[in-house]
Amino acid sequence: MGDYYRRKVLYYSLLEKRNRIMQELLEEVPGALGKYRIREYPSGYYLRYSGKKDFTVNEDSKLKKYFDRYFSFVEGVASFPLSSTSGETPVDEYDWLLCMRCDFLDALEDTRGEDFPVISARKAVYTVVYAGEEGTFTVDLLKPVLSYVQKQGYRICGNVYGILLAKTLDQGQFRRYIGVYVPVE
Repeated sequence: MGDYYRRKVLYYSLLEKRNRIMQELLEEVPGALGKYRIREYPSGYYLRYSGKKDFTVNEDSKLKKYFDRYFSFVEGVASFPLSSTSGETPVDEYDWLLCMRCDFLDALEDTRGEDFPVISARKAVYTVVYAGEEGTFTVDLLKPVLSYVQKQGYRICGNVYGILLAKTLDQGQFRRYIGVYVPVE
């Protein structure tokens, strides 16, 4: 019986930590739009759940079962391949991923020896972009941050990730805000 309560305490303490992290990110959205700073992107396990239009996970894996069990910890993440962001003209290629921080899942489950797909933690230039209405999400939203990265003399060293921070409906208009991480060295 004691183990049951220890797991519940662990679950809810991690959930509180995740909620605190998300609350801090949401509170800084107004001041972070179009502003740039260095921040570490946390490592996370991921499942691809769509290209631009196909929103399904066609996988019956142990990781998907964990994501179903701990869905409160799962984030929607856009992944732009390095090849689409590193050239003169960005290419509109991206996937949507379901992602859960490694530290959360590793604390909740024994994941040693598992070969789950992972996004490695990296130093990144971080900003928030306004993604607008449904169907308006394109690589063009990244042009300002990619230009900033280039002007600062950084080199992009991996896929660009965008965490969906919020979807709102304001006066009948759909709005989305995405925290963008451009990994640099």
